[in-house]
Amino acid sequence: MTISLGLALGVVACGSGQAPPPPPPPQPVVAPPPVATAPAPPPPAPTAAAEPAPGKYTTEIVIHQAEIHGKVKLKAGKKLLIEPLVATSQTVPQKGNKAEVFRVVGKDGAESDWLLVAEGEVGETWVQGKSVEVTVLDEKKDALVNGQKAFHFAPGTMVRVRWQW
Repeated sequence: MTISLGLALGVVACGSGQAPPPPPPPQPVVAPPPVATAPAPPPPAPTAAAEPAPGKYTTEIVIHQAEIHGKVKLKAGKKLLIEPLVATSQTVPQKGNKAEVFRVVGKDGAESDWLLVAEGEVGETWVQGKSVEVTVLDEKKDALVNGQKAFHFAPGTMVRVRWQW
């Protein structure tokens, strides 16, 4: 009887051949209704004081500077010729560039100071191997060296020409 009881339980456990119930149909996903948002307020209108006038202050001006160290070769009238020794830039001075001429003040072998002795403009575009020509527009005759007046353009005087473009 043990065998028939096990068999009976097996038949009952396996089911009587009934199919399992079908799975429930999938529920449709319902999206929540869109929330109405208020449009962003427009940016405040700029005031006239905040914006520059058209065409005014809208361009940047860049001033470049370079120098040539050399010796005074000749001064005749407003024309000053300088023999270049060292250039600090590969850009050469062009005719019409603003120029400043400084003279060395100090003792040889000591730290030197530079004294502005003239303002002007480059007379001719400089060509390598030639002298730099400066047209002196404002000679600083009142510039003193060691408390005394001096002629700043004697041949051989060490000078520095700074030009801007």
